[in-house]
Amino acid sequence: MSTHNYIQYNQPGGSFYAITINALEIINRLEIRRRSQDSDSGIQRDDDKKRVKDIENYLQKPEAIIPTPIIVSAFRDTVRIENNSLEISEASELIGHILDGQHRVLGLRALAAREPLQLKQIELLIVFVFEIDIYSEATIFSTINSNQKQVSKSLIYDLFSLDPNRSKPRVCHEIVKSLNDDYESPFYRKIKILGKKIEDTETVSYTHL
Repeated sequence: MSTHNYIQYNQPGGSFYAITINALEIINRLEIRRRSQDSDSGIQRDDDKKRVKDIENYLQKPEAIIPTPIIVSAFRDTVRIENNSLEISEASELIGHILDGQHRVLGLRALAAREPLQLKQIELLIVFVFEIDIYSEATIFSTINSNQKQVSKSLIYDLFSLDPNRSKPRVCHEIVKSLNDDYESPFYRKIKILGKKIEDTETVSYTHL
C-alpha cells in the first residue's frame, strides 16, 4: 500500500482528490476504456498515434512539462481515503480508468518503453474521482473536451519572442515582426500578429507567411 498526501476540492458535480506521483509508478496502472471497443462503459475516443508520438518527442526535451492533471475514475477496492491520506493498493494491476489525459499517458508509456530513466524526473498531477456512474464519467469527459478552445497559432508564435535564447521560432517571429513594422516592407501593417485583426490594414494571417 502506498500512501499519499492529497488535496480535496468540491464542486457542484462532485468531489475530487489530487495527488502527485512519479510517472513510472502509475502510467501502466491506468485503464483506457474506448467507446469503439466498449459501448457499455467506454467513453474515450480512439487514440491519435501522431499525437502520441508528438507528446513522446516533446517529453524528451529539457523544458518538457505536463502541468495539467490526469483525471482518473478510481477503483474503490484499490484506491481509498484512510486516516487523512490517499492509499493506493500495490496488489492490483489497475487502479482506475482515465477520464481525461489518455494521450499524455500513452506518450509517457511510449517514452518509458525506450527511455524509462527519463520518467524518473516526471511527476504527474493525478486527480481521482470516486463512485460516479458512467453517465457522470461521460459528462466530465465531454465537458472538458467540448469546451476547449484552441489557442490561436498566431498568439503562440508571438509568444516565442519571450524566449531569452536564440531559437528558430524566435528568429522566425522576429523576421515576421520586422516585415510588419518596416515602412518599406510590402507587408507593412498588414500582418495579423495576434491572429485577429486589430487595424483595418491587417489582412494577412501570421500562419500563412
